[in-house]
Amino acid sequence: MSQVRTRLYCHGLGDCNLLGITRPDGGTFWILIDCGIHTSAKGGRETIDAVVADIAATVTPAGGGSPRLDVIVATHEHWDHISGFLTAASAFAKFDVGEVWLGWTDDPRDEQARALDRYKGEALAALATAVVRLRDDPQQGALANGIEELLGFHFGLKGERSRSARDALVALAPDRVRYFQPGEVAPLPKGLGVTAYVLGPPRDLKMLGLRDSAKDSYGIDAGWAMSTSLRNAFGVEGGDMDMDADVASPFDESEGVPLSSLDIDAAAPTPLALFVRNHYAGPVAPESLPTTVEGDPDPPSRDQQWRRIDSDWLGSAADVAMQLDDRTNNTSLVLAFALAPAGDVLLFAADAQIGNWQTWDSVVFADGTKGADLVRRTRLYKVGHHGSSNATLKGAAGKGGLEAMMHSELIAFIPTDEAMAKRVGWGAIPAPELMTRLGEKAKGGVIRSDKHGAPVWEHVFDGGVAAPKRRRRRA
Repeated sequence: MSQVRTRLYCHGLGDCNLLGITRPDGGTFWILIDCGIHTSAKGGRETIDAVVADIAATVTPAGGGSPRLDVIVATHEHWDHISGFLTAASAFAKFDVGEVWLGWTDDPRDEQARALDRYKGEALAALATAVVRLRDDPQQGALANGIEELLGFHFGLKGERSRSARDALVALAPDRVRYFQPGEVAPLPKGLGVTAYVLGPPRDLKMLGLRDSAKDSYGIDAGWAMSTSLRNAFGVEGGDMDMDADVASPFDESEGVPLSSLDIDAAAPTPLALFVRNHYAGPVAPESLPTTVEGDPDPPSRDQQWRRIDSDWLGSAADVAMQLDDRTNNTSLVLAFALAPAGDVLLFAADAQIGNWQTWDSVVFADGTKGADLVRRTRLYKVGHHGSSNATLKGAAGKGGLEAMMHSELIAFIPTDEAMAKRVGWGAIPAPELMTRLGEKAKGGVIRSDKHGAPVWEHVFDGGVAAPKRRRRRA
């Protein structure tokens, strides 16, 4: 009978999940899924060091030797999922690592993955510039803080990038890296009695960008060109690009004049400069300077800067940051471990948002298994994105999502930290409506890492056929 031992770490706002599958000879096949913590966590590096030390102690063979991880999975490129592979690189270097599993979106040989990578790089560069500019505007400090918070998922402490963490992981087994697409079965040794089905990330670019849907979530996207527009605007402003070369520009280069070219404080300003000074600048100039323009009967008598919108275009940076964050979440490698051909399923959805979830129903595997059936048989659901409202598809019975999970002993594990989520401005995480529904659906229990009271939640799952919930007969 298949048996899987789970050790899910309760270390804060981040994911780290260790699975031990019993081998026929009595040994254990170890799979680590993610290892990271939010960049804002106080003492985060030390926390991850302690987690990695516990993993090492757990997977070290009884007879001694190096700690062994047969598979390490990095679900997606967010700091709170993979930071440990960089910050605790020296500790991981002591592990004997069999394989590294990543989604197709990380495959350097994949043309679509390379396009996604270019988008990420472009967006990150534009956002980094936007934050610097927003810091120069005293009224834009809150926006700058919010964008920096999202960038924390891509840039870790002291400027380290999540890409560096992913590369550090790949370096542990550079010749044994596998990239998976939905519909594939990840290879596990024969005799384990466990099948690893790949549900996501989707290939559909539209679904990669879909973060939310009012009817499908518990609690849209502006297009891929926005980051290009922001980058081009910086290029035009800095003189590195002509306005006519910016296809996103709303005006031709021949229209208007640069605001910086208007000398509004000149003793004899041009009519246009005087008009801007009177109606769009700060306090009226000294009385010795002209304050009227011919045909303008009502010169201002107060500060008129509130009329100006010359910095408002920087607000698009917030949309770009959200796009980047959402698309990265939707690139999550989603794995469903089935303990028997028709048995219980352990579902690790990473941070998959609605667009990722909505594709699972159409996934059919070579053995005839359907994605919707795997969701229905789920016994353990590692709740997505710390319990946010848009990372668990509501769905319906027989159509995927939480409502389709019919196991009579469903368990939900939420790696979350409500207090920290509020501190970093995430709002209601975990989402109250989702928590209510999980409490109703998960008869096996809802485990919140921030309320568990122990550093690890551990459970042993035995193979078997999932027991569906009994339904009342209608009178």
